[in-house]
Amino acid sequence: VDSRELKNDDASPLLGPVLCCFIMKSVGAPWWGEYMAQYHEAAHLVRGTKILDIGCGAGYGTRYLFDQGAVECLGVDKNAEDILAAQKENGRDGVSFIAADAKNLPFAPRSFDLITCFQVLESTTSCDQVMEQIRRLLKPTGAVVFTTVNRRRNDHLALTPAAWEHVQEFDRDEFKLL
Repeated sequence: VDSRELKNDDASPLLGPVLCCFIMKSVGAPWWGEYMAQYHEAAHLVRGTKILDIGCGAGYGTRYLFDQGAVECLGVDKNAEDILAAQKENGRDGVSFIAADAKNLPFAPRSFDLITCFQVLESTTSCDQVMEQIRRLLKPTGAVVFTTVNRRRNDHLALTPAAWEHVQEFDRDEFKLL
C-alpha cells in the first residue's frame, strides 16, 4: 500500500481539508491481503467513531473496523447478495449492512465521523455523484479514506482494467481533481 501518497494537505476541493487518501499498489499478497490491508491502514482513525463503509462487499472490513474501536459501523454495497451475506456473517450490535448505491445514499447529512471508500471509484462512471454523497454525509470534523488503483502503477495486475470491471483508473494528479 502506498499509504499517505496523498496527504491531508492534498485534500480535494470538494471534500475540504480533512481527507486521508491512499492509492493502492500491490503488497505482494493475494487479493484478500490487499483488501484487509486497506482496513488495517484505516484502523487508527476509528476509535469512538461512527463509520460508513461504502462498497463493503461481504462486510469483513466493516466488522474489523468496529472491532478496532468504532462505536457504530454501517456497510453499504449495491450488491444485495453481498449485503445478505455480510449481515449473516458479520452483522452484530453496532455493525449493520444495507443495499444502496453510492450515488444515492439514504442517510441524513453529516451523519458519519469516518467514511471509507475502498476500490469503488474505479468501478463507477459517476465519481462526481459519489463524491457529493461523501461530502454530504461527512461531519465537518470527519475524515475519508479512499483506495483506488493507481493506473501508473498498475503493472502488477497483468490484466486490463476491464478484466477487473474497472471503468476508469486514476493517477495521483487525476485523483486529486475529484
